[in-house]
Amino acid sequence: MSAWFVPARPNPSARVRLICFAHAGGGASGFARWPLFLPGEIEVVGCHLPGREARFREAPIERMEPLLDAITPELQPLLDRPYALLGHSLGSWVAFGAARRLRALGAPAPVRLFVSGCRAPHLSSRFPPIHQLPASAMVHEIQRRYGVLPALILEDREVLEMFTRVLRSDLALFETTRFPPDEPLACPISAYGGREDVIVSAPDLEAWAEHSAAGDFEFRSFPGGHHYIRDLPEGLLPGVAAALGSPAEGR
Repeated sequence: MSAWFVPARPNPSARVRLICFAHAGGGASGFARWPLFLPGEIEVVGCHLPGREARFREAPIERMEPLLDAITPELQPLLDRPYALLGHSLGSWVAFGAARRLRALGAPAPVRLFVSGCRAPHLSSRFPPIHQLPASAMVHEIQRRYGVLPALILEDREVLEMFTRVLRSDLALFETTRFPPDEPLACPISAYGGREDVIVSAPDLEAWAEHSAAGDFEFRSFPGGHHYIRDLPEGLLPGVAAALGSPAEGR
């Protein structure tokens, strides 16, 4: 079994595999409950990046090209059936980069790319980079922009230091990535976001349409801020299932 990709609930008979990539500082556990809100024919597989959760002793990867170098061969055994890629925030760019890499290798295209809470990769950021700030300033800016760090982390110095290390690496990954111009992907794209997200706007998400040549682009917004996806999986996932051709049923 790959250390990189582990099913949330193994399902050898699944019709389609949904491969998921988390936000900065997040891990595959964020997708653990998703099978509860999806039909049994969809298998959810989370990407376990080094430096967090079960792989917390490993060094995080801070640049996109080396990360894709490592991920791509681990992805290929998962392409034995139709598959979709889904990412939230930073994970959207990882999923997009992986789709490009797989295309370059002649692998089957995903049936759909789902991107969430992330501007299209050809757009410039409206915010200055923060991954090189001192730890306290970086944490303050993360809280101001995203509001994602719970008191349990902020009040435990050892946990905060470990979490800050992962966040710094992921922010470096995100803030240094520049995707070169290339042909649009052959697959449809769905772009989702939170209506109260102050970091990623609706136009930022709608711009993802430029990266699909399939003529099937979907944009949807949901209640909540940048991390709406964490708080509202039961609202999001019926649309994901429908886009994959499956009626969702809570189980």
